Parts: sequence; structure tokens; C-alpha cells
Amino acid sequence: MTSHISKAVAVATAFFCFPTVGAASGDDNQEDTNSSWYHDAAAVPFAFSTDSMGLSIGLAGVVKGAGQPQASLLGAGLVTNKGTWMTYLGAYNFAPSEQGRWLLGTELYSANYQDFDYFLGAGAGNDSSADDAVIADANEAWYQLSARYILPWGSAKQEPIKSALIPARKITGHAPWNSGVSSLEFRPFYQSRQFEHSPSLPTTQFSTADSVWGVETRLDWDNQNNTRNPTEGSHTQVKLTYDPGASERPSWWKWLLTL
Repeated sequence: MTSHISKAVAVATAFFCFPTVGAASGDDNQEDTNSSWYHDAAAVPFAFSTDSMGLSIGLAGVVKGAGQPQASLLGAGLVTNKGTWMTYLGAYNFAPSEQGRWLLGTELYSANYQDFDYFLGAGAGNDSSADDAVIADANEAWYQLSARYILPWGSAKQEPIKSALIPARKITGHAPWNSGVSSLEFRPFYQSRQFEHSPSLPTTQFSTADSVWGVETRLDWDNQNNTRNPTEGSHTQVKLTYDPGASERPSWWKWLLTL
């Protein structure tokens, strides 16, 4: 399901390659954005074709400065000639308090795939082939909240929200307490995949539960000179994901260290 989420995000961000249209496109209808709830907005239609999804058409859009200078909204939706549909909505970097240290967000993904290729059980292994695909219909969902706390260290001792989101910053040391931006983030999530009107699914040694929920915790230290195109510094992140389990599935956890 993660690959389908990535597709949704990629579709939603495709409009960045196109000229801005709509509210921010043209002087004749341009509003005073200083007094408006948004700063900039854009939308673009798109179309593509793949073997699994067929001919797809959709619309993607973004609102920057959505009620707050640093906040944004991102959305996309598509339908296909095979009956598949997909929607994605994201809200990012909303601050409960202008002088606070919290940044909140959410991501909502929902889709219905028709006659789609799935690789399940042994078919998901590294030695699988295209012949291992199971053609099935499925409903998928992925919902996530995010709450990021900017720690009062390094560059974020003052103006934490600005320090965390500004693309370029000076490197003033080689430890979290004197340089860079450190944060602790909590991401509760829910994921599901429910097959319908499908052939018999392959046996697997893994859980057959069709949903999972848990929380992902991230401890992050960004000591780069530029978050978009860094040429100096480092970025370290520890990520711990935990699912407490339920009657139909066992609990599990995993951790990842990124340097």
C-alpha cells in the first residue's frame, strides 16, 4: 500500500511543474492576498495511462499560506476508465500558537482499485516475477495525523517555527544544543486494504488482518545549511514505529536510524 500512497503524493505535487492558474494567475482578477485567508493557490488537470490503472484523468491543487503564512493545503483526485478512483488531501505546518513550538498536520488517502496487480505472500519476495501478481479489486485507506514539537536547542532557541521551516540556515556547531533544528514528532496512523470480489489469495506466513494502526515517533536533528539543496552539514533521524496489535493481529514494532 505504501507504493500507492507515494503515487498519490506524486500526483498531487505534479502541478509544481506547471504555470500557476486560478486565484494567483493574472493581474486582472488578483485579490489583495495580504487581507485574504490564502497567500497563493494553484490547480492543474492531468492525465496518464498505465497497464494496471488504464486511462486516468484527475485534478491536483495547492493552497500556500492557508490561514497562516507557513501552512499549506495539498489535494489531488483521479478516476480511470477501469473504475479505479483515488483521493489525497494533506494539511501541513499549522501552528496552534504563533509563538509556540508545535506544528500540526494531517494526510488522508483513500482509493478503490479495480483489476489491479497485487503482489502478496511469497509474490512480494525479491525473487518474484510479474507472473506472481494477483489481479484483484480492493479498497485502500491511509490516514495520519502529525504533531511536531520544535525543541528549544540550537537554532530554534528563538522563533522556533521560523527556524524549523526556513530553507537556509547557518551551521553554528556540530551538536544539537548549539546548531541546527531538533524536533520530536508523533504520527498516529491507520492503514487498511480490503479485497472484494477477488480470486483466492495466496497463503502467507504473515498476518491476514486487513487493517493496522499505531504511532510513529521521530527524533530529528537537521544541521544542514539548506533543507532543499544542502551542501554542508548533516541530518540525523531516529524513527520508531509501534502497533499495539489487536485480537486479529499481533503487535509489532520497528526502528530506523538515518544518518
